Amino acid sequence: MLLSALLILGQAAEQPTLAMTSVECYPVKICGGELEADRVYLQNKLESAVLAAADGRLKLITPEVVLRILQSSGQSEAEARKTCMNATCAVDLGGALGADYILQGQVLQPGGGDFELTLKVWSISGSNVIKDGAIQAGDLLSFRSQLKNLATGVLAPIVKRSRRRQASEVLAFDDGEETGPQVDSGQVTAALGGLMVAGAPTSAKVEVSGPDNRTFVMKVGDSVEGLMPGKYRWQASADGYQPASGRVEIPPDGFANIPLKLNKLASLKLAGRPAKARVDITGPDGQSMQPVGLGSTLRGLIPGRYQLRISKRGYEAQETSLLVAPGAAAETNINLLTLGSLKIEGRPKGAQVIVENKGLGFRHQGGLPWQASGLKSGRYEVQIERVGYLTQRFQAQVKAGHTTRLPVDLRRDPEYVKRFGWLKIVGAPAGAAIKVTGETKADFKGGLEPITVPMAPGEYRVEVMLEGHEPWARSLDLPLEKETVVQVRLMSFERRRRHRLFLLGSGASLFSLGLGVGAHHHVSRPNPDDWSSSVALSADVMMVAGGALFAWGWTR
Repeated sequence: MLLSALLILGQAAEQPTLAMTSVECYPVKICGGELEADRVYLQNKLESAVLAAADGRLKLITPEVVLRILQSSGQSEAEARKTCMNATCAVDLGGALGADYILQGQVLQPGGGDFELTLKVWSISGSNVIKDGAIQAGDLLSFRSQLKNLATGVLAPIVKRSRRRQASEVLAFDDGEETGPQVDSGQVTAALGGLMVAGAPTSAKVEVSGPDNRTFVMKVGDSVEGLMPGKYRWQASADGYQPASGRVEIPPDGFANIPLKLNKLASLKLAGRPAKARVDITGPDGQSMQPVGLGSTLRGLIPGRYQLRISKRGYEAQETSLLVAPGAAAETNINLLTLGSLKIEGRPKGAQVIVENKGLGFRHQGGLPWQASGLKSGRYEVQIERVGYLTQRFQAQVKAGHTTRLPVDLRRDPEYVKRFGWLKIVGAPAGAAIKVTGETKADFKGGLEPITVPMAPGEYRVEVMLEGHEPWARSLDLPLEKETVVQVRLMSFERRRRHRLFLLGSGASLFSLGLGVGAHHHVSRPNPDDWSSSVALSADVMMVAGGALFAWGWTR
């Protein structure tokens, strides 16, 4: 019989893992330009020194492997190359890499003098620095001779705790007689997978639900094994950060990673004038937020682009957009301008003014002079027209906070004048209603200045009325291409009453005087039948005149 035996004397326990990050320069410019090649050379020599100092007792993850692992977790190359030098960042990095220790190197140049290389060893479980050390040199290449001693000293605490991996000890074997197949079979197991969470912040809570309706909670750096392969949903949240969610697929006999990167919530200060103007806000998700007053500070905002509309009565509204970065304290300063004004002045007064802006839905017409305030900014179409004048059209640009003035001077239409006569009404008191009827009709209001209007030739009647006055009317024949003046003389009711009493009294007095003179002459004349004297004639005239005045006053 052939005898065979294989004796494995022993194998070392699982070795701890040390992840080494790239040597970084702070500030970056001290290793920039041509010195970048020196930094890469220093990095390679430091890796060799660390491998020698580990003495086979540590598993080493080189900087390039670290870079690839971090990029596979969703970080950009710039983020993956950035070395963090604090406890929180080191723990996050170790959790993402599955390492027990992190070795970080940094080059400084204090005061612009010699270069200083610092090495730190972080314990992931203890979240603290186990050992650090530093060396100095005049340039980056001069560090080479000191790297071995620096690496040995910094790694000494963890190298002493670890055992060197021992090789198996194998004995020879003898062949005996064939005894038949010998089968040693392992147990058939389910093809399960695992899930790990890497990223930031470390305070995040990740709730995961899978195809088997199992729900469990993880934190950054956690890993869970024995999960059914398939698609899983996750939701992450942390105080002061924007929640996030997503899907991940766990392969059979493999691990999937949730690359967590939550954005910090931001704040926005709305500064500007006027105070307490209304601010309407639309968030990055397109949802409208509760309106606030100008001067407010909004906190706990989701990062993204916000649309703002600021408005207040009497001011020109403004719209703007603002990009709020994660964790930023953004601020915007908006000063609203008062609404614009438009003032149109010139000749002839009373000409029709039409102002329109179709885009703003504005249209108004009135007489010259014309003015308006509270107008929104924009280009307004202006038309000035009047019978007997050439129509003029303008474009007036109204601006917020300004008054736009538009002078107007209409020219008469020479062809129009030849077809009409001119009616000039003089003496109509202010506020009097003037009505002209005839070939054409027109209505006016009296004023301090005479009213001159072109009208077709023909017969017209002018009527003027004013409260507290007797109506006044006059008929006239208006010739072609000539001006006819109508003098208005209104009399108030009080003046008419006094005038009537004056006529009645004057007429009665004059009639009585004539009657008295005639009677006296009749009694005292030498010949009673003689009426031809001047006295008798005067008496008759006074009686007739007095009667006429009395009759006139009576009819009024």
